[in-house]
Amino acid sequence: MDVFTSLERTNDVFYLDDVTNHGWSYIVLLENPLNGDPWDLMDTNELKEKKLGPMPFVGGLVGWLSYGLNKGENWNNPKKHPNQPLFSLFETRYLLCFHKDHGWWTNSISRFKDLKVQKKLKNTPFGNMYPSISFNEYVNEINLIKKMITKGEMYEANFTFKLKGEMQDSLDLYLKFRENCKTSLCCFVKNQDLIIGSGSPELFLSCSDDFYFSEPMKGTAGFSGVDLANDKKERSELAIVVDLVRNDFYKCCNFDSVNVSDESLIKEYPTLKQAVARVSGTKRDGVKKWEMIKSLLPSGSVSGAPRSRVIPHLDAVEKGSRGIYCGAMGWWAYGGDFKLSLPIRTFVAHGKNLEYNVGSGITWRSDPEKEWEECKIKANCLNESFKGVIAW
Repeated sequence: MDVFTSLERTNDVFYLDDVTNHGWSYIVLLENPLNGDPWDLMDTNELKEKKLGPMPFVGGLVGWLSYGLNKGENWNNPKKHPNQPLFSLFETRYLLCFHKDHGWWTNSISRFKDLKVQKKLKNTPFGNMYPSISFNEYVNEINLIKKMITKGEMYEANFTFKLKGEMQDSLDLYLKFRENCKTSLCCFVKNQDLIIGSGSPELFLSCSDDFYFSEPMKGTAGFSGVDLANDKKERSELAIVVDLVRNDFYKCCNFDSVNVSDESLIKEYPTLKQAVARVSGTKRDGVKKWEMIKSLLPSGSVSGAPRSRVIPHLDAVEKGSRGIYCGAMGWWAYGGDFKLSLPIRTFVAHGKNLEYNVGSGITWRSDPEKEWEECKIKANCLNESFKGVIAW
């Protein structure tokens, strides 16, 4: 951690941070983002020769794709965030990797050999935040979605809203935040005046050789709350999303290779529990690896079903655009393999201004008050990372 914070003092960085210490963590020094069409950039990267090394990623691209990047067959792009790019992809020139069992590795000894590592004191920042929507407004939006479900216009919709406020120090916030999330997919990005701190537990999509893997999450509870394995509402949420993701896999995979497993898996994190399923499949001949990303983005777990109806509705009624939240972020190796998280539990800062989105899946069984409480649970990892309050 001290190596990362020492580099962050004088460099723009992209830090893929496995807080569980079970896998590799990657520090990439950022230069100018690549220009052009993101799908063309991924295609060019996939055509390059795969590089072998002791870890899955030894060079290629890092970056993120926003929720509003993709246009579907039956919906237009969701609105663009005014302060966040639709995507940012960076060539990996200077890479430093760490694994607790295997030590350090770099692609540029000359770049890092003179680094002076300084210990970073862990300070708890002060800040205050507030929701961008009142409870009464929230209830109205949830009841509207439930009416649309009753009319058969949709089956599930993931309604979200922002928490906004000010924070003294985004790096100090992240150092606390990562411990309250404790996932293998944590990430910190500093790119000029943009800061991203992600504690996402959800794997959007990975590709290793020609094998795709996704872990959609739907169903959230505190440790003294709902029994996620048996609650009808929570199980129906996950079942709808799994069906949608599986259908997306059929677009790019051999039909008989698509598989769903562990539909009753419950994962525990420091502040909550999540219900998870696993969807996998083998790439069909003639399909580029990156095409599966385009097929899935934005994920059904953070939009709803059918996306052709849900996405335009959410784009019209949610206050502000989602931006990086609910998009995808991670690495793309030379040769096309990739591993991308779905950036939920993610804060974004410009200077002292901070935003953090929360939301939940709405079905016809949803109780607005319980959904509001679920949003609070999803903000606990942030609230416990700073001195101050979220003024619900």
